[in-house]
Amino acid sequence: MGLRRLVSWISVSLALGCATTPDGEVEKTPEQLSEFHYKLANGYFYEHQVPAALAELTTAIQHNPENPDAHHLLGFIYFGRKDFVSAESHFRRALEIRPGFHQARANLGALLLEQRRWRDSIEAVEPLVGASLYPTPWVPYNNLGLAYEGLGERRKALEQYKMALFHQANFCLGLLNAGRMLRELGDLDPALEHFRRATDKCKSFPDPHFQIAEILEERGQLLEARNEFQACWKDAPDSPLGMRCKRRL
Repeated sequence: MGLRRLVSWISVSLALGCATTPDGEVEKTPEQLSEFHYKLANGYFYEHQVPAALAELTTAIQHNPENPDAHHLLGFIYFGRKDFVSAESHFRRALEIRPGFHQARANLGALLLEQRRWRDSIEAVEPLVGASLYPTPWVPYNNLGLAYEGLGERRKALEQYKMALFHQANFCLGLLNAGRMLRELGDLDPALEHFRRATDKCKSFPDPHFQIAEILEERGQLLEARNEFQACWKDAPDSPLGMRCKRRL
């Protein structure tokens, strides 16, 4: 099963206020210096200059080891580099410093999903579904669904995917994942309905076309299946799934 987990990132502005002494010299506390270097790192990261971002984050942590934003961005970068041990350490440190740091929690859950640590991921993500101020509740519901799916608990997974869609009806991954679970449970007509909604709402998304094509092929509707395989290929011609669809034409 290809993991369809979502990560969360927030960029920040680069403005930073500083105090001055009577003679006009800038005077910064260690916390201000840490924040200054963190915001520089954020800018470098946004410009895809990762080594420079890492250098600034190292300096930020040296000035203030308790900077949760610096730990979170370090975790995010290490996650992208597949250094999962370092990423987890920084995500967890960010949460220790700021327990309500929703982005760090969401990304920790995604990291644990990537490692197929299903139970650990559920433990990490569950607090987000009850967080009233969390702006994208469909994301943790989707990731909880993946965790339950990994545990083989398909009906629990389907419940989570349906909750994701309750919060965001046109959530592309939610439509796909709910459709997949319905198909695995043998509910093919509802599965097709979810896949077709995904093809209607989500552009350049080959996966639901592939799922529809397989169901139609199994039903002997070969011409309709071919059309869906072709749509799958056209949506992502250079992707592994797109090439797979092309071979089925």
